[in-house]
Amino acid sequence: MFYIRGASFWQQDETWRARQQARQQELDFTTSVSSVLSAATTNLGKGLASIANRRALSRVQAQIKAAINSGLKSGGIATVPSSSTTGTSVNKTA
Repeated sequence: MFYIRGASFWQQDETWRARQQARQQELDFTTSVSSVLSAATTNLGKGLASIANRRALSRVQAQIKAAINSGLKSGGIATVPSSSTTGTSVNKTA
């Protein structure tokens, strides 16, 4: 009788299948982690943009209020854009 040393074909096949299954599970895990990190990065970017937009809006509103108050306190001339002609303004005395 001849005996072949080492694992049988069936054993080699089972070992290969087990390794392939482990690799697939690793790939699935890596894919899910990547997806979660991508979503977190997107949400972070959206959140930071929202904060920046709110700060910019607050700054512009404060500048507008300051300009209006400055004009009212000085009794100066307020410039109002003309509705009939683009690029010209009408001066009104407060």
